[in-house]
Amino acid sequence: MVKKKNPKIPPLVEIFWEDHYSMGDDWHQPNATHETCILSAVGYLVAENELYYWVTSTYELSTGMYSSGTAVLKKCVTHFLQYAPSRKY
Repeated sequence: MVKKKNPKIPPLVEIFWEDHYSMGDDWHQPNATHETCILSAVGYLVAENELYYWVTSTYELSTGMYSSGTAVLKKCVTHFLQYAPSRKY
């Protein structure tokens, strides 16, 4: 009997963050101003480091490959929610 391998599914998250992309080329200027816009990234948390969260909306269970994602700068996060999976695969 072949034992089915259970894939590790990344956590499902919703991250609310101030839009740092909307500043365009002025993002590095210390006095840059722009209208604050709160965005929400929803999906699988596939990676993070001391600066960023990487969230993707498409995750392939058999290979661990992902696509359609965004990088969220941690210092811009206003709310971070993590959801427990509702079913096992």
